[in-house]
Amino acid sequence: MLIDDVNQAVQYTMDLIGIFAFALSGGILAVRKDFDIIGTVILCEAAGLGGGLFRDLVIGVRPVAFSDLGYFLTPWAAAVIVYFGHRLHRGGTALESRLFDLGDAAALGLFSVTGTIKALSHGFNVPAAVALGAASAVGGGVLSSLLALEVPPLLRWNTDL
Repeated sequence: MLIDDVNQAVQYTMDLIGIFAFALSGGILAVRKDFDIIGTVILCEAAGLGGGLFRDLVIGVRPVAFSDLGYFLTPWAAAVIVYFGHRLHRGGTALESRLFDLGDAAALGLFSVTGTIKALSHGFNVPAAVALGAASAVGGGVLSSLLALEVPPLLRWNTDL
């Protein structure tokens, strides 16, 4: 029982960190596209929760994004930080680019792991779990890019992921 509780706490923490990291990258994209605060919050929510929402729908469970307030509020925090932080600090496109890349890399790694673990724990075989982990990792980024009217970097051959 203790191992299950620790496993659940670690998974929850990893989910929130991944949501925050992806929401940061979605917020940076929104600020780069000159979205207002509402648009930034929407893009942060889509980027942070899109992959997990997709994962839960494929698995056939109630999406945790709709049942846990922490999942809902984490992208809001990222949106406020990015939006008002950017308004206070004009310029710095190199820093924004590095933060965007760092947020994307952290979220991709975390969501790949948590998506694969959740799929395995729901009885998926290894190849299906790995595919679902990858899909949940890129889902939020693809959704936020589409909402911002950009071709997702995942679909472009001449860009890094």
